[in-house]
Amino acid sequence: EQLQEEIQAYVAREGARQGIASRFVVQDAFPHSASTPALEARLEDAWRRKGLQVLPLEEPMRWSEDFGWYLGQVPGVFFGIGAGEACPGLHTSDYSFPDGLLPAALKAGQTALLLE
Repeated sequence: EQLQEEIQAYVAREGARQGIASRFVVQDAFPHSASTPALEARLEDAWRRKGLQVLPLEEPMRWSEDFGWYLGQVPGVFFGIGAGEACPGLHTSDYSFPDGLLPAALKAGQTALLLE
């Protein structure tokens, strides 16, 4: 919110200086999903011990919007099960869940539940 306010103030200030009007419309606003660091570290360590590969995201993913609401209320970890770069994107017409992911997904989920 602070960054958004600073950007809007800058644009308004610079626009006024140059005689340019501006208007802002916020769409699809949702809270960020930030995993609880201590839980994330424990889970990553447990997954590695179980032989699962852990690859932290280099950039935020928009598919986390619902989890931001949950993680604002309780500690938790947001994670996904990757199908590889050759797999069509989730929620696209070409996507079909790769059944070969099921063993790793089950192992990841069971490990997460055992940390409670």
